[in-house]
Amino acid sequence: MKIPYILILVLSTLLGACKSYVYDTMASDEKRECYDLPASQYHDCVMKKRKTYTEYMRQREEVLARE
Repeated sequence: MKIPYILILVLSTLLGACKSYVYDTMASDEKRECYDLPASQYHDCVMKKRKTYTEYMRQREEVLARE
């Protein structure tokens, strides 16, 4: 019966990696939008979009804990 536990572990790991990949891809797309801005606004735009997936998840958990 160890096979189902291993399968669950593998699938959980893959799902977590997929979520991180999707977040990183979306964040990259958002950062590309900053390229169209004037130089005076570019830096601020990029700085707002620097949040990593780990930071995002931490902030998300804090918000959910408050509710």
